[in-house]
Amino acid sequence: MRRWLEVERVIVASRAHTMAARLDTHRQLADATWILRVPASGARQAADAWLLEHLGPLQVQYGLGRIEAIKRLGRSAAGFMRHCVG
Repeated sequence: MRRWLEVERVIVASRAHTMAARLDTHRQLADATWILRVPASGARQAADAWLLEHLGPLQVQYGLGRIEAIKRLGRSAAGFMRHCVG
């Protein structure tokens, strides 16, 4: 077996969010409020597995079905979000 594709995980925040201008610690990321895909999506399941392993349980404010909805809500709110690209 040979790896042929790397999945990129990107953390995105509103420009108004305090975390947008700097890198944060694992503790600050774990304490943040997140906007994620709906729990049944493959992207969410992959994100949850990675996030739980690295940050522990998260405060999920919204679970949305479309990436565009996640981006729009994240842009318009001071909320923090996780956007999986894959």
